[in-house]
Amino acid sequence: HLKRLYQSPTELEEVQTSPDGRLLVVENELEKHTQEEHDRLVRQAALRGGTPPAEDVQVQMIRLDQPKLMLSAHADAAGDVPATADGFFTQKQHKEDVWELRFQPYEKAAAADGDGTPVAEIQSTCDPTEKVLNSQSVLVLSCRPGHDDRYVAVYSLHQQKLWDGAWESKYTWPAFRVSQNGGSVAISWLAVDRPVSAREPIDDDEVQNQVLSVLDSHSGSLRFALLLKPIVSAGGNFALSADGSRLAVLNRGAVEVYDLPAPAPPPSSQRAAK
Repeated sequence: HLKRLYQSPTELEEVQTSPDGRLLVVENELEKHTQEEHDRLVRQAALRGGTPPAEDVQVQMIRLDQPKLMLSAHADAAGDVPATADGFFTQKQHKEDVWELRFQPYEKAAAADGDGTPVAEIQSTCDPTEKVLNSQSVLVLSCRPGHDDRYVAVYSLHQQKLWDGAWESKYTWPAFRVSQNGGSVAISWLAVDRPVSAREPIDDDEVQNQVLSVLDSHSGSLRFALLLKPIVSAGGNFALSADGSRLAVLNRGAVEVYDLPAPAPPPSSQRAAK
C-alpha cells in the first residue's frame, strides 16, 4: 500500500532526509539548454568520444509531516545539502582560509530577507563540510591551517561551540549516520598508510582499515568504536537506531548489533576523543 510521494520529470541526482525524518531534499537534473541545443551538444560529444553536457540541478526541500514545499532552488551540481525542517545552512568564503557559516530559515529565504543568521566563523584551508545533527546543532568538518589533521566542531544555532576534536591526517573520506533523535552520530573514516590531504585521491592498496566511531552529539563523548571488514568507502555498512541506543554493522560476513553504552560525562575541555 505504498503511496507515491514524488515523481521527478528528469533523472534524480540526490535524495536526502533530515535526521528527524521531517524534511526531504530532492535534487534532480534540470535542462539548461533548449532541446535543439541539447541534441547538438550530445551529437558533438558522441563524435569526440566524450560525455553529454552537464546539466544544472533543481533542489527541492519538502516537509514530510505536512507535506509542504519549503524551498525550490537551482544549483550548478548535486551535493549534500545541510538542512532541517526549519531552514538550511550556507557558507561563504570571506577571505583566504576564512569562512562564515549561516542559518537561513525558509520563510526569510522565500522573502529574500537577508542572508540568514551567523552561526560560526571557520578557519579552514579546504572547503568546510557541514552535517546536520539535529534541529539545533550542526557539525562542521574542516582543515586547520598549519595542521594536517581533520578538525571537527559542533555549533548551536546560537553561535555557541558545543564541542570540538581532531582526527589524524591518515584518516580520510568520512561517512556519517545520525540517529533520528539527533542524540548520536556515527562517523566512518578510511585509515590509510600515510598522511593525506582532505581531497587527495588514494589507491585501494593504501587503505588499511575502516574506522567507525559513535559520538554523543551533545558533548562529543565517545560511545563506541570498532574496525569494520570488508571496507566500504561509502559507509553503507553501518546504521544507528532511531533513538541512538543501538548500532548495526556489517562486519566480517555477519550483521552485528551492539547496545551502545551511555555517553560518558563530557570532559571540561569539551573535546571529542581522538
